[in-house]
Amino acid sequence: MSWGWKIFILYTGFVLLTLAVVAYTMTQKVELVTDEYYKEEIAYQKQIERMKNARNMEEPVKVDYQPEQALLIFTFPRTHAGSDLDGTVWFYRPSDTSQDRKIHIELDDKGRQVLNVNQLAAGYWQVKVLWSSGGKEYYIQKELILQ
Repeated sequence: MSWGWKIFILYTGFVLLTLAVVAYTMTQKVELVTDEYYKEEIAYQKQIERMKNARNMEEPVKVDYQPEQALLIFTFPRTHAGSDLDGTVWFYRPSDTSQDRKIHIELDDKGRQVLNVNQLAAGYWQVKVLWSSGGKEYYIQKELILQ
């Protein structure tokens, strides 16, 4: 085989490999943080104020994960556990947003929300809590690794 054929085979192989890589990458799913990423980015100053309000609380919201019982317990301070508290807990799965879950906050008489997390897939989750109380909005975010 002459050197001309060898160069032809080398270039052809390179082109085919490049096309295969391009075809493979085109089939991969690309997830944004949220579907309305740009809209939320513009309104991020309000989110900064919510996080600041949560940091400045005299008593922070406690998040306790009990892996043995597959429970996640949120304990709100007594000052926020009144009837005017309204909010949501968002379980965000960065690797697959189809598994995301939003749950309305419904506190018991001790100011707690107990959530069973055994229906969530094992792995990394971000738990985002957004609530309003006393005319102010608050936001916290915690990382959670379910096993």
